[in-house]
This record gives sequence, C-alpha cells and structure tokens, in this order.
Amino acid sequence: MEETQKRFGYFDSSKAHKTNQDQNIVSTLQAGCFAACFVTPWLADRYGRRLCLIVVGIITTVGVIFQAASAAQGTLALMFVGRFVAGVGVGAASMLTPLYVSECAPRAIRGGLTAFYQLFIVTGTMMAFWVNYGSLMHVTGTAVYAVPLAMQALPAVILSAGMFFCPESPRWCAKQDHWERATAILAKLRALPADHEYVQAEINDMSNQLETERRLVGDATTRAL
Repeated sequence: MEETQKRFGYFDSSKAHKTNQDQNIVSTLQAGCFAACFVTPWLADRYGRRLCLIVVGIITTVGVIFQAASAAQGTLALMFVGRFVAGVGVGAASMLTPLYVSECAPRAIRGGLTAFYQLFIVTGTMMAFWVNYGSLMHVTGTAVYAVPLAMQALPAVILSAGMFFCPESPRWCAKQDHWERATAILAKLRALPADHEYVQAEINDMSNQLETERRLVGDATTRAL
C-alpha cells in the first residue's frame, strides 16, 4: 500500500528499494515460522499441546501489537520485530493445530477434521483479501493499513480463548504415562463411560503405538540427527 510506504518513509525511494522493503516486511513473517520449527516439537512434548496453543496465540497477538505500534509510530524496525514474533506464533500453530486435532479426533473422522484445518487456512486467506480490499476502498488515513494489521490478532485471540475450554491431548497424557487422565479425557471427548470398550480399545491402541515408537526411536535424539 502506498500509505504504508509513506508512513515508513520509503515512498520516494527507488522502485527497487520499495520492492525490497515490501518483500522484507512480508518475508519476515516466514522467518519467524521457520524459527518456530526448531523449538515447537520439543515444547509440545515437554509442556503439552493445549498450553502451547494458548501461548502461541498470545505470542501472535503480541506480534500484531508490535506491528500496529510500528504503524502508529512509523518505526520500520518495530514492524520487522512484530512480523517475526507473529511468525513464530503462526509457525508453531501450524504444527500444533493439526497435531492436536489428530490426537483428539475419533478415528472415523480424524482425516476429515484434519482437512478442515487446511480449509480454514484458505478461508482466512480469502477473508484477508476482502479486509484489505475493503480498507483500500472505504478507509482513509492511517486506518487503511492499521485495520488489516489489527485484524490479524482476531484468530489468535479466538484460538487462545477457545483452548481454555478444551482438554489436553489424551495421547500426550498417555505419552507422559498419565493413563488415568488420558482415559478420563478420552471418555469425555467420546461422551462414553471410561470403561466402555470403544474407549478402552483406543487406550490400548495408544499404548501399542507409543511402545512401538519408543522401541524404534530408542536413544536417538535431535542433537544426534
């Protein structure tokens, strides 16, 4: 947007410089996503899927606040920081969300629910287009870029708030040898008694899968890889 270029002071620069700055602002988010790939698996195994999803929603919101503040002050460095921080949250959520869904969903609809994750991604992309379009057509002044920037926080806030009402992944609980908790959560998710044969069959499957994973992985570590 021309308003953004004017706000950050490079509107009168050469075409190549303006293009580079625009690309840098956009790609810094991807850098944050890349950085998140290295720490998210360990954090998810250490602290659980639910807590991590709450935290990454907060991290993304903080990144959006930085971006909005940078737009208000015209500080390009703060924009880069905000984009990177938001990227860390987006990258972590991109791994944690399908993982959490697949570990909580019943086997019969697990694939379908995981596919809904991709559907909501492209739905969000479509909504972002219309937010940008509406801002360009009907908003003037600093709001033309402040509104789209602020709207990024909405999905993150919904994610963090919604996860407070969701249980931990039963498979993660089982991986920590918290079998009673895993059984109780699974029974609640399936709306069945804890001693129901369906629930017990899923618990047995988890036990067998985890034992197979431990046997295959052995003493291997990420550092060794």
